[in-house]
Amino acid sequence: MQEMVRSLDMIAGVMARRVGRTADDFEVRALAGAIVGVVLGVVDQLPGDLPSPCAPSNSSRTDCARAGRPAVDRRPMSQWSTSTAPV
Repeated sequence: MQEMVRSLDMIAGVMARRVGRTADDFEVRALAGAIVGVVLGVVDQLPGDLPSPCAPSNSSRTDCARAGRPAVDRRPMSQWSTSTAPV
């Protein structure tokens, strides 16, 4: 439970700075709580071994950039193949 509260506090702090509010603002905390809730709701539905963004070699971001591949795959996970690297 403490980890969830700590995560919520961190998310609220980041969002509050972004929108110019305080981290204890009701709407900021409500949105941070919704984000934490979504993560909790889907975390057990994720496959065991998620492919790294620059798989299969688990390369660093620098290696991805050198190869001309994005360090983060923007496609929905449903379009990822576990046998090939995201592009």
